[in-house]
Amino acid sequence: DGILLVSAMPGEGFTATWRATLAACDRFLRDYYVLEEQSRVEPEVINIKSITYDESKGETPFTPMPNLLLQEPNVLAFTEPTSGAVIDQMTELSEKNFLVITRNHGKHCIDALLRLIVLKPNVKRLAAQLQAAVCMRIIRKLCTECRVPYAPHPGLLKQLGIPPGRIRHFYKAFEYKPGMVDENEKEIEPCTHCSGIGYRERTGIFELLQVNDAFRRAMVENPRLDHLTSVARANRHISMRDMGILEVASGNTSLEELQRVLKK
Repeated sequence: DGILLVSAMPGEGFTATWRATLAACDRFLRDYYVLEEQSRVEPEVINIKSITYDESKGETPFTPMPNLLLQEPNVLAFTEPTSGAVIDQMTELSEKNFLVITRNHGKHCIDALLRLIVLKPNVKRLAAQLQAAVCMRIIRKLCTECRVPYAPHPGLLKQLGIPPGRIRHFYKAFEYKPGMVDENEKEIEPCTHCSGIGYRERTGIFELLQVNDAFRRAMVENPRLDHLTSVARANRHISMRDMGILEVASGNTSLEELQRVLKK
């Protein structure tokens, strides 16, 4: 069935993205199992059975595999692809028509994939089985009660890839400071909805990388960030940056917030 890679940054919804991906699967039609180290078990996802192993005893995610395979699972999820050898074993399962879901830290999909490649698996076999990668980053939403509209410079729109005339206004956070006064010299109170922060609530920006044969060849022949990014873009891949720009253009967040998140 192939391999699906799930990614996010630590402390930025890594576990939430993983659980949301598992929860979105057809768990009531196929048998799902997740392999977890017993001291780092994630919160339960309904209809996904947890199988644990003990690192302190030298066990790996594949220690319980012989008994697990007797139960004829359809989908196997691995929370910790810790070495090239483990990734190769995951790939072997995928070659035997199991759907394999795993995860890794990453600022975007290609970054997460390159972090797997650094572990030195058999890249050719991994590339042949990889079907897609998904990544999520958390971004703050502008307070709709006090956000400030402004007309973006045409040069900025060009830099962001937005056609002229498509967007009339961007928004930025209102920067409240104690002692601020309005044009009538009356002291300005902080926004009651965001307490003067300028942002209220958070949301996610999501990236989906669908892997085709050209991308698989690039993984094997030239697995560098710039090259993989170029190949993905040639296949009309919508990057994390592109998704963030859409949030800016929609008025949901500011350009400054997007820059802050992407520079992390």
